[in-house]
Amino acid sequence: MSFFPLNSTIARDLVRWFIIVSTLVALLSTGVQLYLDYRHDLEIIDSYFASIDDSYLPSIAKSTWVMDDHQINTLLEGITNREDIVYAAIVIDDSIYWQSGEQHLQKSITHTFPIRYVYQNQPEEIGTLTVTANLEGVYQRLVRRFTIVLFSNGIKTFIVAGLALVIVQLIVTRHLQAMASHVRRLTINTPQPPLILQKPEIKKNELDEVNDALNLLLKRSYSAFNAIQTHEQKLRLFLNSTEEAVVGVDRSGRVTFANKVFLRLTGQSEGQNVSEQHLSELILCDCLITENGNHLDTPLYDAIHAGRAYSCDDTFVTNDITPGFYASIRSYPTYSNSECSGAVIFITDITDKRKMKREMELLRKALGHSHASVVITDRDFRIVYVNPIFEKGTGRSFAELENQKVDIISNEPEFARACQEAIANNLSGKSWQGRMKYTNKNKNLRTIEVVASPVYDDHDEIINFIAVSHDVTIEAAVQEQLMIAQKHKALSRLSASIAHEFGNPLLGILSLLKDFATRNSLGKNDKELMDIAISECQRLQSLISDIETFYGSGIDDMQGCDLHQIIEKVLFFHKRTFLEHSIQTSFNPRASEAEVMGHPDQLAQVILHLVINAVNAIDKDQGQISISTQSGDGTIAIRITDNGKGISQWALPHIFEPFYSTKEQIEGTGLGLPVSYGIITSHGGDLTCQSELGKRTTFTISLPLMGSSHPASGSSSQGSPTPVSAT
Repeated sequence: MSFFPLNSTIARDLVRWFIIVSTLVALLSTGVQLYLDYRHDLEIIDSYFASIDDSYLPSIAKSTWVMDDHQINTLLEGITNREDIVYAAIVIDDSIYWQSGEQHLQKSITHTFPIRYVYQNQPEEIGTLTVTANLEGVYQRLVRRFTIVLFSNGIKTFIVAGLALVIVQLIVTRHLQAMASHVRRLTINTPQPPLILQKPEIKKNELDEVNDALNLLLKRSYSAFNAIQTHEQKLRLFLNSTEEAVVGVDRSGRVTFANKVFLRLTGQSEGQNVSEQHLSELILCDCLITENGNHLDTPLYDAIHAGRAYSCDDTFVTNDITPGFYASIRSYPTYSNSECSGAVIFITDITDKRKMKREMELLRKALGHSHASVVITDRDFRIVYVNPIFEKGTGRSFAELENQKVDIISNEPEFARACQEAIANNLSGKSWQGRMKYTNKNKNLRTIEVVASPVYDDHDEIINFIAVSHDVTIEAAVQEQLMIAQKHKALSRLSASIAHEFGNPLLGILSLLKDFATRNSLGKNDKELMDIAISECQRLQSLISDIETFYGSGIDDMQGCDLHQIIEKVLFFHKRTFLEHSIQTSFNPRASEAEVMGHPDQLAQVILHLVINAVNAIDKDQGQISISTQSGDGTIAIRITDNGKGISQWALPHIFEPFYSTKEQIEGTGLGLPVSYGIITSHGGDLTCQSELGKRTTFTISLPLMGSSHPASGSSSQGSPTPVSAT
C-alpha cells in the first residue's frame, strides 16, 4: 500500500476543504481587520481635526486680525504637513485669502472651522478655516496590509494543509484503504481472519470501533450465510417430503424451482432441471388455457400480475407425458422490493380424494334411503352424522344432535347402562350387539336392536364409531305378549296341580284349627295364635282360589251378560270407597252394543280390580277415574283411566307377569293383574295398558261382542294396541 498522500481521495478532499475553509476564514478575518484599521485611520483624522480647533485656530484668528501673512502661511503649512492633510485655506467673505496645499474633491474629507477674534470683549467672526484630508493614503495602507496578511495566511494554510494531508493519510486514510481491501478480498461462504490495523496499541479510537464493527459484521454475515444455507436445505427437504407438488414461477411464468413431487406428477425424471421452462410446457389445465392460446392471459397469470392469491379446487391436469390427474391448485404471490416477482404454486393430487368423495356421496345416499337408523360418532362419542331414519325415529334433527354426546338421545338409566356397555366394548376394539329402550322426543317408548362397531383408519387407529339399529318395538311387544301367554299356559297347568295337591289338605287343616279354636281349654295367648293361624290358612285358601281362577274357567258355563250393567254395579257398590278417597268417577257408555258371552262374576272381578288399582294409584286430591266404552268391528273396548302417579315405562312390560307387583310386598300377592289378564284372555279378549308417569294410566279391556266371529286380539275401533305401552 502506498503512503503518498495524493493517493488518498479522502486526504485530497480534506485538504481541499481545509484550504477553502482556511482561505475563507483568512479573508473574513483580514476583512474585519482592514475595516478596523480603516476606522482607526478615520478616527485619527477626526482627532486631528479636533486638535486644530484647540491648537491652531486661536493663533490663526489673531494672525488674521492683524493680517500677518507670514504667520498665517506658517500655520497653514504646519496644518498641511500632517499625514493625510492635503489642503488648508482661510476664506473671508467667500474669498480665499491664504491657502496651503492642493484641493482634492474625490476621496477626501473636508472640515470647516469658523475664525472668531475677541476685540474689546466682543467676539468678531473674521472668516472660516477649511481643512481637507485625502483618503488615498488610507487606502494605500489598507492595500499593503491586505497583501501582507493574505500572503502570510496563504503560506501558513499551504503548510498546514500539507501536514494535514500527510497526517490524515497516515492516521485515517490508510486504515480505511486497508479495510476496503480486506472487504474486497472476502468470500462470505468461507470464514476469514479478522482485520488488524497496523497502528500503535494505544487507547482505542473511532477507527478501532469501526474495525471491530466490521469484523463483527463479517462474522455475523458468515453465520447468517450458514443459517440461510441450513434453512435452504431444510426448506428443500420439506418441499421434497411434502405430498403436494410445489413449483415456483416468475412473472412471465418460467419455473424457478420445483420439488420432487412436481417432477413425479409431471412425468419428469428425479433431479431433472426444469428451471427456465415455461409452466405451460410442463402442465396443462383450465387455469392455464385460453381460447386465443396466450398463456399470459389466464386466470393464474392474471392473479400473479395483480399480486393476489389464486385457487382452483378441482381441475384436470395433464401434459404430453402423463395420462393426467385431478388436482387442486393454490398460488401465492412472492415479492421483491415491494413488487410482485412471481408466485409459489401448490398442486395437490385429489384423484383418490375425488374418488373417495364420490363413494362417500353414494354411501350418504344409501344411508339416507336405508330403512335402518345409522349414527356415527367421533372418538369421544360425539355425534357427527345421523341419517334421516334416525332423525325420524328419535324425533330429533341432526342440528340438535351434532357434536352432542350420544347419551343425549335418552336419559333413562337402562339406556345409559346399555350405552356404557356398548362404549366399553367399542373402546376395546369389539363390536356390541343388543337391545336398547329409549323414549323419543314424542315421549314414546321405543325398542331398538343395535349393532355398534369401531371404525379404523389406515394405521389401525380407532377414528369413529358407527351404530346401526332397527326399531323392533312391535316385535318386542309381540315377543313379550307371547312370553306372557306361555307363562300363563304353564301356570294354568300348575294351578290345577296346586289346587288339587294343596286344596284338600289345607281344607282339613283349616277345619281342625277351627275345631281347636272352639275349645275352652285354650288360653288367651294360644287363642290369639290360633286365630292368626286360621287367618293365614284362609289367606292361603284365597290364594289357591285365585290360582284356580287363573286359566281355570272354561267356556261351558258362560252366559250372555251386559258389560254396562256390570260396570254400573261395580261403581254403585263402591261409592263409599270413592268418597273416602275424594275421588270423582264418571262413566261414559258410548258403545252401542255391550252384550258379551262370559262369566259375569269374573268380568266384574276384573273391572273391580282395575278400579281399586286406580284408587290406590291416586295419591292426591281431586282424583278422577273415568270409564268409557266403545264398540266397533265386532268388539267392545272398556277404557279405565285414572290421573294417578302412573307406571314407569320400565315396569310396564312386567305388570302382567305372575307375582310381579309395583306395590309393597305386604300389600298384595302380585296375582291381581295376571289373574285379570287370564280371565280376559279366557273370554277371547285382550287387556292392555298405557301409562304416562306422574300423569295418567289407562287400562283397555277388549272383548268380542255376542254373536261376533272376530276375536278381540287387542283390537278396538281406535287401533291395535300392544299389551303395554307408554306415552
